[in-house]
Amino acid sequence: MQQITTSRHRNADPIKQDISQYRIVAVIDNDTFIKEEQAVCKKNYGSRNNTENSTYISLASFTAKEEMEDTLLRWLRRIAGAEQAFSVVSNNFGFHPEGSIYLRILDASKLLNLKNHMQVLEPFIQSNTGKKVNWFKTAEVMIGTVEENMHREAAYHYAQQSSAERLLISHLYVQKKGDIDFTTICKLPMQP
Repeated sequence: MQQITTSRHRNADPIKQDISQYRIVAVIDNDTFIKEEQAVCKKNYGSRNNTENSTYISLASFTAKEEMEDTLLRWLRRIAGAEQAFSVVSNNFGFHPEGSIYLRILDASKLLNLKNHMQVLEPFIQSNTGKKVNWFKTAEVMIGTVEENMHREAAYHYAQQSSAERLLISHLYVQKKGDIDFTTICKLPMQP
């Protein structure tokens, strides 16, 4: 495994170093079906989260120092640029107990392969922050989050549906947590 090191800000004062939350997401290009389902969930079941811009699959989340950002982005550009764009197929809808409704991905092997290539970053992140990278456990796309009193009705609705949508992934986004939510700081294209 290749180690990543940087000399930038080596003598920076550790007390003044800003630490931010980041996440890496695989963006779905042909997201019409997902946006339609998100709109239905919001209209019919009062989805309480803003999912209009969340047509992605979360791959990783981590904490990093601001001074690490340039190095992380440089390495992620290399990793994404070496990968071929690919598609995944949705399976059906799933539910989390807290009221989340999501679209399951049938075969996550291509996402796992991408994750394996990105794991070269983990020693760099962990050695600089002391914290591990949180890698995705299941491949899913958020449809919405509903109140407890609507969860059963929404779950029944989505359980009746099946999905076999082919979802194209050709970009990774690196997002950084701001005061309220995550914003995209870098778009990483994959090979066509």
